[in-house]
Amino acid sequence: MPLNFWLSLKIPSTSFLSTDQYLGKVWLHKWISRFIVLASTLHSIGFLGKWIKEGTLQNAFAFKNFLGLVTFVGFFFSVFISLKPIRRKFYSWFYSIHLAIGYLSLILLEIHSRPGITLFTLINVGVVIYSVVLKFLYTYETEINVLSQDESLLQLIKISAPFDDTINQGCHIRIGLFQKLNPLHYLTTSHPYTLIQTQTNEMVLIVKKTNFEFIKEQKYTIFGPFNSSIPPDFDHNVKNLLLVSGGSGLSFNLPNYLKYFRNKSINLKLIWIVRNIKDLWILKEFGIDYNETIHSKKIEIFITQSQTGLLEDDETEVGLMNDIEMPTIEPDLTKSRVNFQRPNLYRIVSDFFNNNPNSTSTSDYLIGCGPERLNNELQFLGEQNQVKVISELYEM
Repeated sequence: MPLNFWLSLKIPSTSFLSTDQYLGKVWLHKWISRFIVLASTLHSIGFLGKWIKEGTLQNAFAFKNFLGLVTFVGFFFSVFISLKPIRRKFYSWFYSIHLAIGYLSLILLEIHSRPGITLFTLINVGVVIYSVVLKFLYTYETEINVLSQDESLLQLIKISAPFDDTINQGCHIRIGLFQKLNPLHYLTTSHPYTLIQTQTNEMVLIVKKTNFEFIKEQKYTIFGPFNSSIPPDFDHNVKNLLLVSGGSGLSFNLPNYLKYFRNKSINLKLIWIVRNIKDLWILKEFGIDYNETIHSKKIEIFITQSQTGLLEDDETEVGLMNDIEMPTIEPDLTKSRVNFQRPNLYRIVSDFFNNNPNSTSTSDYLIGCGPERLNNELQFLGEQNQVKVISELYEM
């Protein structure tokens, strides 16, 4: 359990003991949690079977044994609510219940276990205290400015970030509602967003409109920043760079595009897959006119929603916010690479890397950002074309 608690830590990149991007270790945390539940299940079944065979089932209700049974039920319930359909629909509840069960199990198992596990309990408590201290020291208060457009599924959130140093490409922060002196700050979920730093050092988020509403001039807490999944030596190695983003996943790839689109030594292309043509206003907010030659040769956009409905089997989110009324931008599609269809990623990836004579396995990068299905497809195509793949998941 100490390892499992450690893997669940969110350690900011500017803090002591900072590690690689913590989201990359979530899979290990999940599998260790499953192993713990399996072990506790076998442990419980074994003792219940023993007591039933001996005719002493009342032992299960002895105080210390009963606490073990309560812990097992808590673990099992935690696994149940972590199932993907339930977790995604009730994520805030899942997070708080999952956390409460984890903390409560420390007390229950310390009393239940024979022989004692005091050393392990102290280590677990130390990790929990360290997580609270981290969240206290690296949480900042900020006000936000919200930019939104009617009918667009995306919005821009501008924040006054307190970070002194230039942030790394693709790093992210977590935004919460409760101030750091409020106990709920440590017991409720925060929301991860990739941070974009503009040339004027302004911090901007590209956010999908969801039930978590951003309200202009309301104070929020920022926890972070956290390390990016982009390796430190990326700038020195990259020669051919294909960026593929789905929806708000543009926020992970846009910093790289803005950094390299004028660099003639790097072969660059950005693929952006969005549902709604009204989302294209986001690019103009970053000074990108996809009709200009310098951008039209490097950007290709795929709209998956037609005039009559979606071209893909997916549900459309309802826009919840319109904090700033902005004029509707009707894009000029006569010169740009805007397609009303799903992209043929196999062709796009193959053509980009195989038609470049300077392509090598050490300098070719495919960076994907979007839902799991998109990232899995890009991982497969990257392996087929022998290029390095970096991906970031944009879903709970």
